[in-house]
Amino acid sequence: MCSHSGGWSEVGSPGEVQCRRCGVRRFRHYGAVRPVGLPHALVPSASERRAADLAAARQVAFAVGVARWSPPRAHRPR
Repeated sequence: MCSHSGGWSEVGSPGEVQCRRCGVRRFRHYGAVRPVGLPHALVPSASERRAADLAAARQVAFAVGVARWSPPRAHRPR
């Protein structure tokens, strides 16, 4: 494993350098890809979560060989 102690040489376009020992390239002239701060969590809607759960249940039913499967009906209190 190279510690890149051999130094860096400018190669290719400006800002592109290469380790003299192992040849790995590094690019210095661009900003960080990740924006400042933590990423926002994406939370699907209730209907999207239900649809995903039903799709997964259908796949499991298919995988275990259940011939007829229907989604559970919504519980309606009496």
